[in-house]
Amino acid sequence: MELVEGAPLKGPLPLERALEYAIQILDGLDSAHRNGIIHRNLKPANILVTKQGIKILDFGLARRADASLSQSEPALDGIIAGTPQYMSPEQIRGEQADARSDIFAFGCVPYEMLAGAKAFPGESAAAVMNGILEHDPPAVIPEAVDLVLKRCLAKDPDDRWQTARDLRYALRAIAAPTGMGALSSATRHVAFWWPLAALLILAALGPLDFIYFRESPRAAIPVIRYSFAPPQNTTFEFETLALSPDGRKLAFSAGGKDLAALA
Repeated sequence: MELVEGAPLKGPLPLERALEYAIQILDGLDSAHRNGIIHRNLKPANILVTKQGIKILDFGLARRADASLSQSEPALDGIIAGTPQYMSPEQIRGEQADARSDIFAFGCVPYEMLAGAKAFPGESAAAVMNGILEHDPPAVIPEAVDLVLKRCLAKDPDDRWQTARDLRYALRAIAAPTGMGALSSATRHVAFWWPLAALLILAALGPLDFIYFRESPRAAIPVIRYSFAPPQNTTFEFETLALSPDGRKLAFSAGGKDLAALA
């Protein structure tokens, strides 16, 4: 066997380092999946941090992606063998695992790197498995990473990231200096920047406020009052009263016993 010098992956880690390791893990996982290999036991203890980078170890439970589930595969108490805290719901149910099962296990790894605690803790294997089947882990920060990990940990494989490569692209976008990852360090200074931004906005609006409220009022429009009477032997019918657009003419209808015409 190859002698690999390094230390098992442990948390909590700074966000930048955790993303760096997570992307390297996905590099290895994507390579395995593209070669038709499902790991089925991905966990921090099987991930070594070396001087050359991350190495994924212990493929003892791995199988070919095209291999069918058989009764001859190693099992424990009726459950396909694995480590309870990192097993996908389908593995717990004894169903066939695929690449998306490894993606579920992967989701538990960066969660542990950031939170410093397991995504699905429990005092017994049964409690852990029940948590995986029924509950979601508490959120981690920043929110962009939390959203990616929640999709990894979806109960239904169809709701997860479908390939390690797509998941790797998502984390690279967060880790990029121009991505949302760059905002994570800025959140430490939010208490300073928000008040400053508010002051700048008020300073910019100050002159506008002066212009708006101090503007000279427009010249008053003269009010014209005029009274008139209906034609002889008629009365007004105000239902058909109308003023011309220029305000100079008034149209009305009037009626009476001799049917006076409109004026």
